[in-house]
Parts: sequence; C-alpha cells; structure tokens
Amino acid sequence: MRFFIGLLIVFASLSLDAQTAREVRGKAPVTALIYDLAEGRLAPLEKAFFEDEIDFFLDYQGAQNSVASSLYYFREAGRALDRADVATARRYLQQVEGHRDQVRYLEAVALAVERKYEQAMIQFRELIDRRHSLSRRLVALALMGAGRVAHEVEDYRQAVFYYSRISQLDPLFFQSIFEKGWSLYLQGDMNGALGATLSFITPYADHMLYPEAHIVRAASYYHLCLYEQANLVVEDMKQVFLPLRGQIRELRQRSVESWLFDDSVLQSISPRILGRLTYDPSFRRLQRAHQALLQEQTRLTGNARQKAEEALRFVRGRLRQEVQRSLRQIETELEGALAQADSIQIEILQLGVNVLTGAPIETREDIEIIQLGRVDFSELVQFWPFKGEFWLDELGSYYYGLRSACGSVAAQGGRGASKILTKINRIASKSWF
Repeated sequence: MRFFIGLLIVFASLSLDAQTAREVRGKAPVTALIYDLAEGRLAPLEKAFFEDEIDFFLDYQGAQNSVASSLYYFREAGRALDRADVATARRYLQQVEGHRDQVRYLEAVALAVERKYEQAMIQFRELIDRRHSLSRRLVALALMGAGRVAHEVEDYRQAVFYYSRISQLDPLFFQSIFEKGWSLYLQGDMNGALGATLSFITPYADHMLYPEAHIVRAASYYHLCLYEQANLVVEDMKQVFLPLRGQIRELRQRSVESWLFDDSVLQSISPRILGRLTYDPSFRRLQRAHQALLQEQTRLTGNARQKAEEALRFVRGRLRQEVQRSLRQIETELEGALAQADSIQIEILQLGVNVLTGAPIETREDIEIIQLGRVDFSELVQFWPFKGEFWLDELGSYYYGLRSACGSVAAQGGRGASKILTKINRIASKSWF
C-alpha cells in the first residue's frame, strides 16, 4: 500500500510540474524557455533565438548537450566568424542539424572571410533570390553580405545596389547607409557619399554612434576642394564625440551595477552610447532577456519565480562582462575616428601652407561630378536633393549637387598631400552575425 501511495505522490508531483510549466508559458514566456530547455521542447527555443533575438538559455545548464545543441553550435560559429576564425566556425557548423538557410548564410560568410569572393557572392545571391520564402532578418543579412563582397572586389556600384535594398525599418539600415556611403566615397562619387552620410546628422541618428560617417563627409568635401566645409564637419564632429569619449572613459571606471540596471542613472547617459551598446548583438540579446525576466519575476510565485530570479542573476552577470567588452571596443573605435579627424585638419592646414608657397595641387583623378539635371534615374542612383526637414522614408536616398572647386584652388598654386584621405580607414565594427 505504501508503495502505491509513493507512486501516487510521484505522479502528482510530475503533474504539478507540468501544470506549472503550462502556467509559466502564459505569464512568462522567457522564463518558460528554461522549462523548454529542460523538457526538450525545441520550437519555442528556435523562435526565441531566430525571431526574438534571445539566447541566454544557450549558456544555461549545458545547452550544448541538450535539444538546443544545434542552436548553440550555430551561434558559436557566427561568433567565430566575427573573429575571422574560419576553421573553428566550420567545426561548429558541422555539428548543426537543420537550419539549412541560416547555415548556408554562415558558409557564405566563411568564404568571404577567406576572400573567396566569387563563391561567397554565389551563395549570398542564392539566398537573395529566395527572399520571399526567408525571414526578413536573413534576407537583410544576405543583402549586407553581398554588398560587402562587392565592396571588397571594388565593384562599388554593385555594392551600393545591395546596400540600398535594406529597408529603413530594418535594424541593419544605418549600418547599410554607412557602408553605402563608404562605397560611394571610394568610387569617387563625393556627392553620393555626402548624400548617404547626411542621414547621420538627422534627428533619426541621435541614438547612433557613427563618428566614421563624419570622417567620410569631411573627406568628401576635401576631395571636392571645399576645405572650409571639410574643416567645419570635423569641428562639429569633435563637439559631439569628444564629450562622449569622456563619458565612455568614466563608465569604464565605474561598476556596471551602478548604472546599467538603474533607469534613473541611464537617463543621464548619452543615447548614442546606449544605442551603440544595443547595436552589439551579444549585448542586445542579453538586454532583451534581462528586460523580460525583470518583468516576469513579479508575475510569478514559488518555484517558477525562483527560476526567473536565478536566470535574471545569470543574465546580469553576463551583461556586466559584455558591457565592459563593448565599452573597450567603442573607445578604441572612437579614438581611431578622432585621430583621423586630426589628420584631416592637419592636411587642410598643410594645404593652406602649400597654396601660399605656389606649388601645384595634387587631387584625385577619379572624382565623379554629376551635373544637376543630368542624372541617370536608374536603380543604382536615386537623385533626391535635400530641402527642408528630414523624412524617414528619404533616409539613405539623398544626393548632393556640389561642384568641385579644385580648378580654382589649383589656379592659386600649392601642393596638397592626399595620401591620408585617398583611402581613409574604416573603423566601424562590422559584425556578420
């Protein structure tokens, strides 16, 4: 009799756990992922990973040995490719089961990292051709990949074509605009580069940290021999980003706990810094989980609440690590951009000295000047002069109509060194995943 009573107690306990799991799913879907991982339910984990950009559970309680192992190995492959570690990425990809299209994307990235550009482009285009049957995120990633490959082989018109296909509502939109402006700059289309990077001085970019876009703008003015405008861009850039550098250094000296998890303190931090942190995929995924768990724990009781609180502590610990890593990276990028800004100003000053000495001017010979009213209205070139206020659906489509002043400058004499500005360094972090 005692044996049967014991069995009844066990079955009752199992039934209670199952009921708790069902209740948790309705009240707290992110906390429910912990139950899904333990009980082997893959579908909610896949949705969280690919659609909701939440993946804390992959570092939680040995996920690599669970039903979510393929998701774990897929994520680690993407991280390895961001480090340009192709061999490690391929080892991880060999252990991924299913997710054919996502794996194909990472295989294309691996080929691009290896500089096997033709093969990489074939695979990116195959994904793009099937865009109507793929997720928006995967299509955007494939378009960015194709644009980057075209850029690397110096087919800048093709690169602009792919970058221009990223929607204004896509999270990758501002990154695509920056890379589009960079391609236009290297193509020699300074008016196009200025038009693309104009988006970064609109109110829509107040939460963006793209100092390199200002470098592209200053360099574009420089190559049109509009040196006063180039210098003004650099001065404006310094007014914005020098204080940000100071705030980043201050944050790095502080405990992450003292500001990241306190909404009242967060309000005092520049939206550009917070936006740049959020752009980092690892931070963004953890932050989304943190916000959800923070709300869900208040709706739960008993064992379910304990699980939510335990997960919240785990996510906070990971966030501390990611914030410190991201801040180091942001400071490095900002230092590099400010150094390039100094180089531009030094070169402008040197040019002024050379003009006074009467030596001949050296300018780029590949500068494209499109006359107003003589624009090719093709898919690759959208002519949209800027007038008045900014509209969201216009971002990334502006085009300047400036004429080069190099002829008048050359008539004054002088010799300008342009090696620094012929190919400015692209510092902006470029994540494939």
